[in-house]
Amino acid sequence: MNHRRSNLQMNRLTRKLLPLLLAGYIAGACADTGTVRLTVIDSGTQRPIPNAVIEIKSRTGETTETRADNKGLVKVDALTAGLYTLTIKHPNYQPVRLPRVRVLENKTTPIQTKLASINTSVEETLVVGKAVSGNSLNAAGSSFIDQEALNSAAGSGSDVLRSLDGLPGLFGDGEFSSFTVRGNSPRDNLILVDGIPFDKVVHFSDSFGEQEEIEGGGRYSVFAPNTIASAEFQPGGWAPAYGGRAGSLLKLNVAEGNPDTPSYRARLDIAGIEVGYDGPSGFHDQTSVLFSARSYDFGQFFETIGLDDIGSPKLTDIIFKSTSELSDIDQVSFLAIYAPEEYQRTLDNVLASDEDEPGNFEDVELVDSEADNSLVALTWTRLFGNDGELTNQIYLRNYDERTSSGEAYPDLVSLDAPIDTVPVRNNILNSRANTKLHTIQTNDP
Repeated sequence: MNHRRSNLQMNRLTRKLLPLLLAGYIAGACADTGTVRLTVIDSGTQRPIPNAVIEIKSRTGETTETRADNKGLVKVDALTAGLYTLTIKHPNYQPVRLPRVRVLENKTTPIQTKLASINTSVEETLVVGKAVSGNSLNAAGSSFIDQEALNSAAGSGSDVLRSLDGLPGLFGDGEFSSFTVRGNSPRDNLILVDGIPFDKVVHFSDSFGEQEEIEGGGRYSVFAPNTIASAEFQPGGWAPAYGGRAGSLLKLNVAEGNPDTPSYRARLDIAGIEVGYDGPSGFHDQTSVLFSARSYDFGQFFETIGLDDIGSPKLTDIIFKSTSELSDIDQVSFLAIYAPEEYQRTLDNVLASDEDEPGNFEDVELVDSEADNSLVALTWTRLFGNDGELTNQIYLRNYDERTSSGEAYPDLVSLDAPIDTVPVRNNILNSRANTKLHTIQTNDP
């Protein structure tokens, strides 16, 4: 009797728990899927291309085919998280293949792809290993790198400048945030961020360490991982509008926020903290926001690993970008970059430089340096006519660096002398570099 009663109770419990277990299983099964949101645009007119055929192929060989709507938009749901290959075709355009599109669980991956129209007068087709995305009138040596390729470049640590190594005409050893083009460093090349000249894209280009190591670049990029959507590099042969530089042209496009699904990130380590947000604005349905902030104090890190003679470099990077679709033909974006840095090398650091041989102080320089680096820009893009596009930009760029250097003389006192008795000379050399630029520019491609 008791056994039968136990079976009845177990059956009732099973009937109650089974729907919950199934619901949990289904939720778990659906949790590892994501969405791709693709917009197909004519590279010449910047207008959407309706009825383009999109083929989505997973790494396991499964293929899904769909078609863009009248606005050139297609949205594919319930894709298993992972890497996919997308092929976009249209009878009037050259097909485009995107070999690495990453789908994240519970997130929409927005992609914008431009197709070039077919020239019916072409009698010969040259097949190359990698197509150049963007302007078909660019130089033959131009290269285009998307966000996935930038983040996954071997040895780059998701640093945008180190990710460029291996492009035609460019060399970078991958150790620092630097590159060279025909012997010219980043400071000798033209760098555009969202179409705006912005050459101070690295930290600590002159502050500490051997300058030969960084080859005119810097030690850290001002751009945190995932903040750059794409990079376009031209080693030479570009239009006179970009003249005045000896080396190359590098265009960096700051990523836009995800218009559909929000995502957050935070990281804390011994050097500092990094936080970020990518998603809808919350105050306007057609506005997306990208926010990234990080602050690092490497002085504590160097002290922990026994390199406290280097000093205390500190950096902060704050990037904010909002993109608003005001109508089918009007888009407004706001970009703000604030990337200050500090470097101090005090008497304590000087006294720590005799670690290998007590009394033999390898570096007696005292340094107090700080720099403010900022960019604020407002961009309005409007489509007009059948193939016209007008871009208006107003921006303010500011860079202000102040450096004071001196010297300590610990060899003039005994090793056990109090630190306040060590002779020092401050402010032997003072320097200041200031650049402030406010401009309104209009582009009509």
